[in-house]
Amino acid sequence: MTETSNINSIISYLAHSLNEAQTIDELVWDLSQKCISKLNFEDCIIYLFDKERRKLVQRAAYGPKNPKGKIIANPIEIPLGKGIVGSVAMNGVAEMIGDTTKDNRYIIDDKKRFSELAVPIKYHDYVVGVIDSEHSQKEFFTTDHLHVLTVIASFTGNKIREINQRESLKRAEKENGNLLEKLKYFEQNESEHIILNTQVRTYKLNKTDIVRVEADGNYCIVYTNSGLRIMLAKTLKNIEKEINSKQFIRPHKSHLVNSKYITAHANNELFLTDNTAIQISVRKQSLIKKMLLPR
Repeated sequence: MTETSNINSIISYLAHSLNEAQTIDELVWDLSQKCISKLNFEDCIIYLFDKERRKLVQRAAYGPKNPKGKIIANPIEIPLGKGIVGSVAMNGVAEMIGDTTKDNRYIIDDKKRFSELAVPIKYHDYVVGVIDSEHSQKEFFTTDHLHVLTVIASFTGNKIREINQRESLKRAEKENGNLLEKLKYFEQNESEHIILNTQVRTYKLNKTDIVRVEADGNYCIVYTNSGLRIMLAKTLKNIEKEINSKQFIRPHKSHLVNSKYITAHANNELFLTDNTAIQISVRKQSLIKKMLLPR
């Protein structure tokens, strides 16, 4: 049984140390060697999903598969849907197998073991990898183990998303170094204010201080450059009418964006100063790109 104190130690490590990882390789090796190792598992493999080849690739390991340094001995790849790992990746649901001899999906890697625990790594509901551990003892894994690996997987998914967005932004900034200059024609130096009423208070905002507005059903969330997050019982269409400014663009049915805060665009995404990435809908791609061209 995993001790509560050990779980808390691992979660504390995750919360305070993952910010140091600058690449996905750094992240997964740090997790396997400094975090998962605290669980006293016999082995653990972190798989990441290769979308182009639709395979799960071993990217970091703890135990016999990791003889030294950042080396994986005889790495294997698992097709999506194959084996326990492939099934977890395809279905997005963790699995805890007490006796692998009774599961015909089991794939032998370096040696046969009798217990297996596989947890999906997700962000935005997409599976990007799997944390997989095996043990020679039957019925070894517990709900505590499942809980802590689920927490680790959640942290990992969010960090992978952050790293991917940062790398995409760097590429976009390189390709669009002068994009901010291209966007200057949008700025109208508007001084008008907008009044936003919520159930608890009323806000008076300068329109130029609004970074973006995101739809959430019949509600909207307004994000400002000072960090305010204001939820309103209004549709995005109504908010757009109230703002009524050419400085705001609608790249997607769920988003209204202040062009003042766009830093780059690439791969049909807009990148904003608050480090968010907004998808450009297919039918808006041509229009948005034209709007971002200099005049």
